[in-house]
Amino acid sequence: MGGPASYAQVVPKARILKSALLTPDKIKEMIATPDFKDAVAQLRDSLYTQASEAPTIEEATRQLEAAFIRILEKLEKASPPAGAEIVVAFRRDYELRDILTALQRVIVGSPGLQELPSYHVEGSLLRRLTQDPEALASHTRFIEALEGTWAHKYLALADKIYRETRNPMLVSWAHLYGSLDMYTAQLDENRQAGALHRIICTIVEQRVAQSLIQAKVGGIDSKLVEQLITPAKRCGLDVAQLKQAYDREAVPEDLAASIRDAFKYVKLEGGNIGEILASIRRTSRMALKSAIRAAFESYPFTPAIVAAAAAMIRIEVEDVNTILTSITMKLKPDEYTKILIIDK
Repeated sequence: MGGPASYAQVVPKARILKSALLTPDKIKEMIATPDFKDAVAQLRDSLYTQASEAPTIEEATRQLEAAFIRILEKLEKASPPAGAEIVVAFRRDYELRDILTALQRVIVGSPGLQELPSYHVEGSLLRRLTQDPEALASHTRFIEALEGTWAHKYLALADKIYRETRNPMLVSWAHLYGSLDMYTAQLDENRQAGALHRIICTIVEQRVAQSLIQAKVGGIDSKLVEQLITPAKRCGLDVAQLKQAYDREAVPEDLAASIRDAFKYVKLEGGNIGEILASIRRTSRMALKSAIRAAFESYPFTPAIVAAAAAMIRIEVEDVNTILTSITMKLKPDEYTKILIIDK
């Protein structure tokens, strides 16, 4: 885990990042701004300055996520090994999503990389793929091109899913396994670190709860679902019990009622799918923000402070993107602000 001295560089950086977050007043100004151009301009002089002149929501999303990845790279460089591995999990989570999206596009015959956020980050695996044009002509070649990288085992799972189902749309489900596996891998060495466990397992519970509901909606086979959520055992979730409930309940609403007691940090409330998913998002954000505050207020020289900083920026990026997307869709503030957690 490393001694206090090994965190000498990253603790000040984490605190600087915290002080550089958008203020609640700035967030409220964005929400109150009906014009996308004016709303995105609120990002000037923030951690996401490059997004402040984005002409479209698509470009704003790319710039926000690219800024997030660059922030993570700086945190990683300043962190001792145990902390750096946690930051890597946050960064690779986003990168894996883009890689699997690219693979899916190759399978359906419409490859494209440049609009994916991690393509715009120097040294990303998507950038590496541009050096091998044949990788975009065949999904088999795509996977071979990334052999020997951290992503290859997750691509192998995606390939297995595709070969068994012949459904390109299911390829992206490999992201669930990869995300859970990368986050929880750090708990093996730090399982006594309660603050770290609380941060990581809140993220894991949110992913699992949300995915179970979405999988039931999509009619995903229960054996595949069980395989995809297996890494969540490291957070104490009873995967076998969750599969039994998934098999037993015919509709998502009944599934939510059946599994809600399995989770410590998130709640599955509501009478329909939309309300249930909104409840998962909101309660997980509340729990995660609480865990982040606790990490900053407690003894800082542990991997938890690094996880807290990474999670803190991730929440802000996702919330800003939600605001900008909602403005683009001409939604009224009361139609989307209930899923945001704005500090007072």
